[in-house]
This record gives sequence, C-alpha cells and structure tokens, in this order.
Amino acid sequence: MLNWFFQRVTAIFLVLGMAVHVLVLPLGGERLSYSLTSGRLSHMGWIVFDLLLLLSCIYHGLNGIWGVILDYNPKYLKTTIGYTLFTISLIFSILGVAAIRGFR
Repeated sequence: MLNWFFQRVTAIFLVLGMAVHVLVLPLGGERLSYSLTSGRLSHMGWIVFDLLLLLSCIYHGLNGIWGVILDYNPKYLKTTIGYTLFTISLIFSILGVAAIRGFR
C-alpha cells in the first residue's frame, strides 16, 4: 500500500516539478548554457528542487516497472528482478547527485 501511495505522490510532484522546470528554463530568455545552469544551481533551493525531481523520477519510473512485473507474477525471478531494479536506482541516483554536485 505504501508503494501505491508514493507512486501517486511522486506523480503529482513530477507534474508540478516538470512544469516549473520547463517554464523556468526556456522562458528565461537566455540560451541554455553551462554558466546559466551553474548560476541556477548556486542557490540551495534549486539544488534541493533538482534532487527531489531526480529522485522522484527514478522512484516513479522504476516503481512503475516493478508494478508491471508484479502483474505478470514471475515466481522464480521476482527477487532477482527486485534487486536488479534496486541496483539500477542506486546507480542512477549516484550519477544524478554527482552531476548536480559537479556544478557547485
């Protein structure tokens, strides 16, 4: 039941977060560049926002894949697939946080 709840919460955050992300970047009037991104990520609020957006995307996407896999009820591969998805989420999270930290 908790996975179902967090799937809905991350969906709401993703809709709102992507709207902010899309509206702030192109409507700023400047071309997207390293200096623009670096300037935006010099503020702690944007860092927190981008980290939450990153982690929400990873959780929402991989939890959705897990839900589809559970619909097929694989008896023998369920544990292996679960650990594989968890490992993928860790790798994506580490790479995403490293990319965001690279702008500091």
